[in-house]
Amino acid sequence: MSQEYHYYPFMQKGKYWVPCLMGIMVLLMLSVIVLDYNQLSPYEFWSSVGVVLTLTLFGIFISYTYNRISYVSIKLEEGSFCYVNKHQEIRIPYEKIERLVFYHIPYLGGAMTLIANGQKILLPMAIMKFPQLLLELKKELDSRGMDHVYSEKKFNSYFKTSIVCWHGLQRILQYKIKIALLLLSSLFVGICYIYLSMAGQDINHIQETKVLRLSLALLLSTFPIFLYVISEVYIVRKDLKELKLPPDDIPARNEIYERKVYLIALVLGLYVYDIIYELLISAYIR
Repeated sequence: MSQEYHYYPFMQKGKYWVPCLMGIMVLLMLSVIVLDYNQLSPYEFWSSVGVVLTLTLFGIFISYTYNRISYVSIKLEEGSFCYVNKHQEIRIPYEKIERLVFYHIPYLGGAMTLIANGQKILLPMAIMKFPQLLLELKKELDSRGMDHVYSEKKFNSYFKTSIVCWHGLQRILQYKIKIALLLLSSLFVGICYIYLSMAGQDINHIQETKVLRLSLALLLSTFPIFLYVISEVYIVRKDLKELKLPPDDIPARNEIYERKVYLIALVLGLYVYDIIYELLISAYIR
C-alpha cells in the first residue's frame, strides 16, 4: 500500500495558531495606540496604524497559506502520482511526467517542481519524510526508463539538502523543549545583565555605554544559537560523509553522535560563556 505524505503537523495546525498569535499582536498594538492616543503625534499615530494594518494583512496571508497546505496530501500509487489539495485531486501517470526541476539553497532548503500535461506541482521540503518521497519517485521513474526527466547531478545535490533538512528538523522537534528553555534562560541572563550593569551608575555613564550594554546583552542572549549552529555543522558534515550517492535508501540519524556533539558544545559553551561574561563586564562595567 502506498504511503501518503503531508506537511508537518505544526504547519497543518498553522491555520489555527497563526491567527491567534497575530490577533494577540494586533490587540496589543491597538491597546498601546488607545492608551497613548493623547500623547502621540499625528506621524506616530498613523505609523502605528500602518503597522497594525501590515500585521493584519500579513496574518491573513499566512493564515490563508497554512489553510491551503493543511488539505494537501501526496501519494505515489502503483501507476500514477496523486496530488490532492482543498479544491481538486490531480492524478498523473508516471509516463506523463515531463520534467523534474529542483530549486534549493545547499543544505538550507528548497523545493521541487513536477511538470506534466502543462501543469506544475510545487513540492517543498516542508513535506514530512520528503527524502523518502523523493527516492520513491525516482525509483518509479527509473523503473520505467524515465531517468531523462531529471538531472542525476542536480538530483543528488538536492537529495543531500533534503536529508540535511529532514534530519535537522527532526532534531529540532525532538529537542524543542530543551532548546526553548536554553533560549529563554539566555534571554533572561541578557535582561538581568542590563539591569545589574546599571546599578550604582550615574545617568551620564549609562547613556554613554548604552550601545555597549545592549550589544553585550544581545551577545549573551544569542550565544546558544551560535553553539547550536556550530553543532549542526559538525553533525551535518558526518551525515554527508556517510551518505551514499546515488542513493538507494534513506540514511538513519546517528543519535549517539548527535548527543555527544551537543554535550561537548554545551560544556565548551558554558566555559566560553563564563569567560566572555567575566572579561567584558570587568573591562567595561566595573
